[in-house]
Amino acid sequence: MRSNVMDMECVEHLVELGNSAIVCALMKMSGVGIVALSGKFGGSVASRNRGGSYIRTWVKPVNPRSVKQTFQRDQLATLAAGFRALGPTVIPQWNASAVNFPIKNRLGQTIHPSGLDLYVALNVNLISIGLPTITVPPVPQDVLGFNSLSMTSVLGVVSLVFTPAPSPTTTDTLIFATPGLSAGVSFVKSEYRLIGVMPHGTASPFNITAMYTAKFGAPIVGTQVFVNIRPVNIVSGQQQIGIFSKIIIA
Repeated sequence: MRSNVMDMECVEHLVELGNSAIVCALMKMSGVGIVALSGKFGGSVASRNRGGSYIRTWVKPVNPRSVKQTFQRDQLATLAAGFRALGPTVIPQWNASAVNFPIKNRLGQTIHPSGLDLYVALNVNLISIGLPTITVPPVPQDVLGFNSLSMTSVLGVVSLVFTPAPSPTTTDTLIFATPGLSAGVSFVKSEYRLIGVMPHGTASPFNITAMYTAKFGAPIVGTQVFVNIRPVNIVSGQQQIGIFSKIIIA
């Protein structure tokens, strides 16, 4: 299955309103007006949850400037500088290729990234799986993923069980996990952290105990752990939307 989903925020339009207000929202219109709204506009933020759409007052987020956060910002800055250094011959190639990599924004609408967005997104994915960056825009590839994922926990040893097995030979897989959570927790999007990479051609089951422990400490019996795996094509850097599983540590 071909997937052009990339690990990036969707492109947003900044519209100056008056002298100071900035609109950073995605808006979907119909004949009766606005039918969907997502993002920041003025002093408010529009979003949705299981209860439906809502609008809240925007509060400036805390900027901890952690080591990880600083590293990620430096990485993005380095890639942006690398894109500019490609020069007037190669940059137009990336701009032209972007049409071949459509993505979905938060409202489910299909949009196309800029050449810079495409270059950064694909190379961030390649860096994440330990591969060198690319300077020439790739041909879109099939990103082969997984049909199923489950987990086992035996005496503190946590393993992933997946199909197809072994894992596809054209994709390395990013493994995201949560720390041990209460058994009643179900919304964990903000808890995921990258703990490691599963190489292509890996057999099932795959023991993730060491990489999990290096990130969060030893799994704690009785806590709930979620794992999300996201395949990345080793040629193009395209990433497929992941699948997840959860388990109570035994």
